Amino acid sequence: MEKNDANAMPWWALLMALAVCFVGIVDRDLWTPDEPRDAAVALEMAQTGNYVVPCLAGEPFIEKPPLYFAVGGAAARVAGPLLGHAGAIRMTSALWGAGVLWMTFLLGRRLADRNTGWWAVALLATMEGFVENMHWIRVDAALAFFVVAAIWCFAEVFRAGRAWFCLPAGFFTAGAFLSKGVIGPLL
Repeated sequence: MEKNDANAMPWWALLMALAVCFVGIVDRDLWTPDEPRDAAVALEMAQTGNYVVPCLAGEPFIEKPPLYFAVGGAAARVAGPLLGHAGAIRMTSALWGAGVLWMTFLLGRRLADRNTGWWAVALLATMEGFVENMHWIRVDAALAFFVVAAIWCFAEVFRAGRAWFCLPAGFFTAGAFLSKGVIGPLL
């Protein structure tokens, strides 16, 4: 960003947008209805070491694919002693949210310009729905990341003529499927 550009995003605004992702993720209990169930599935993965088949109270929980739960379980195992299990699992949602912001910047930059990308990040980071979804233990955070990442890759293919971006687009589309099931690739 050039200093004389009147439309340039101030650096402190970008830091604040990123900080929104991480404020308040470790200092509260689980909120119903989704967090207790999703946290229990991720915690059971961490305790059993089974990161393939999600289980709830010892029974297979195949309502949703395993990706979000596996990442949350790994976070609970690694960072749980430091952040608490709920905080560690919730941190994964915040990290997925930071990834959504990064992919939003890349997409805005590809479709318009660098400043548009930064402004898109600032606007998205301060929207109530974004903040809520990236602060809760829900599979929607991972789904949002993979969908935006796939869209960015397809923008690289069709707007920039970079056909090799079809490979990461396929990877991100698969991640969307492993996050939410059939609805992921549809989005």
